[in-house]
Amino acid sequence: MMHLGLPAILNKTELRFIAQPILDQQGGLFGHEILLRFKHFESPAALLKIVRHLDLRPDLDLDVCQQAAELIPFHNLEGCWNLNLFANSLLLDEVRHQLIAMADQLGPHQLLLDLLELDKTTDMPHLRKAMALLHDAGIQFALDVEDMENPCSQLLPFQLLRMDVRRTPRALWEHWLEEAHTRDLPLLAYRVESEQQLLTLTELGADYLQGYAVRESVPLEPELSRF
Repeated sequence: MMHLGLPAILNKTELRFIAQPILDQQGGLFGHEILLRFKHFESPAALLKIVRHLDLRPDLDLDVCQQAAELIPFHNLEGCWNLNLFANSLLLDEVRHQLIAMADQLGPHQLLLDLLELDKTTDMPHLRKAMALLHDAGIQFALDVEDMENPCSQLLPFQLLRMDVRRTPRALWEHWLEEAHTRDLPLLAYRVESEQQLLTLTELGADYLQGYAVRESVPLEPELSRF
């Protein structure tokens, strides 16, 4: 069975998920970021290049939500489940319904969404309403620090800030931490890949840490017989 609306090259038997642990300052497990990987490509960027070229973002996101929901009964992951979705995908009823069903299925575990391409949102009032509905259903949202300069971000219900350590210059780490504290939001530093980065971010007071310097990914393989 292939992805609905996606090219045949994206066969489900070639797809897999990994769970990247997210730890708090004391080393406790806050949750896992659930990431999609395509076995045929070395980098997930190759998969997204196809999806963007064919304008299939919502199709991919809907299928990702459905597949992630199928993983829940087979993987007892502690803490929140963090998914990365394109912001415009939340404009679709099907995606919102799937997310609410997934949040219900997770029970006491929280569903946290990181929205990609927020600056490309075509209908901000609709997105704001969609996020409010999802938030009322118990779903929370993470905002990338790069999107904090978007005036629309001030009107959206975010509960956590994310900072990509690899892309953010070291000189700005303290600045973004101060911005997070000003907004009374915790900050997650991700792509932490060295012990020095881990030490510095801990000393600066990053609330949550993620990356290979923190803990290795956990492979999540679905039962292929169900596809």
